[in-house]
Amino acid sequence: MLNKVRCLSDSWGIFYFPYLEKYKLFPFLGNNYKISYFWKIMTNSNYIIMADMVDSSKMPQPYTQTKFKAIVQDINNIFEKDILSPITITLGDEFQGIINSSKTAIKLLIKLEERLLFLGTPFKLRYVIYEGVVDTDINTEIAHGMVGEGLKNARHLLNLSKKGKMGDYIVRIDNDKKNKFYNNCLKLFSMFVNEWQLKKDGELVEWLLEEKDYKKVAIRFNKTPSAIWKRRKSLNIDAYIALKELILSHE
Repeated sequence: MLNKVRCLSDSWGIFYFPYLEKYKLFPFLGNNYKISYFWKIMTNSNYIIMADMVDSSKMPQPYTQTKFKAIVQDINNIFEKDILSPITITLGDEFQGIINSSKTAIKLLIKLEERLLFLGTPFKLRYVIYEGVVDTDINTEIAHGMVGEGLKNARHLLNLSKKGKMGDYIVRIDNDKKNKFYNNCLKLFSMFVNEWQLKKDGELVEWLLEEKDYKKVAIRFNKTPSAIWKRRKSLNIDAYIALKELILSHE
């Protein structure tokens, strides 16, 4: 398969579509492809986010479902201006939505993970952020009734993650440097979040992230300032803040 495909159109001129095989945007290329379809791909790429609850069948119900719905609604409210199709729970333990940029999708993922941690939820999520095509019109009311290669491929990656063949954070966007940057940073991000969740440190971490004066945090938790200072160090709060700033400032 060609690394670059050259297409000639009387209406649009000459366009180049690099790396089609690498990102698997098309199942095949042959004499019957349509230029209009190529043009649609180049102009209608979207940022899809999907997530699935890990071991949902083992989670206490209906508490888990209630928490899940509340957190999703909260995220939709926070990112209302950046969401093209709202985060929508699809199968009870999964959601999907369409976001306006890869940067916003990463920001949304981090915010969601912090929400889960701070609230002490009993469940974890695995995520896919995928840049791809949605063939149908974007549903701005609910993320249902849409089809396209982007949604199909994002679903495929999520299923691979469920089988343990991928990590809990999968990013596939049409920019090699960004792709590598986000995937590597999210591996580091998961180390912080997983350790904090395992040790049930969510509430303390939330306060330490929001309140720079550890003495005020000590009063809140009825601890000595020295004890809270040591906990701040052992929880690697400063390293997490630096990583988060690095991710969110990346263009």
